[in-house]
Amino acid sequence: MRIDRKKLVMAMLDCNLNQKQLAELAGISRMTVNGVKNGRSCSQHTGESIAKALKLPVEKLIEK
Repeated sequence: MRIDRKKLVMAMLDCNLNQKQLAELAGISRMTVNGVKNGRSCSQHTGESIAKALKLPVEKLIEK
């Protein structure tokens, strides 16, 4: 799964979260958040964890 970088950054800004805070809420490492933010693909579980932490459906973050 690939998360849209722009959508991720906008969602993080909307929630007033930095990478470390998002990682803690999602239960993943900061390096994983950094990788996703830089365009790397991630597992379905990681994508869902990020979306849940941002209080969004995962479909809103997926790159099209």
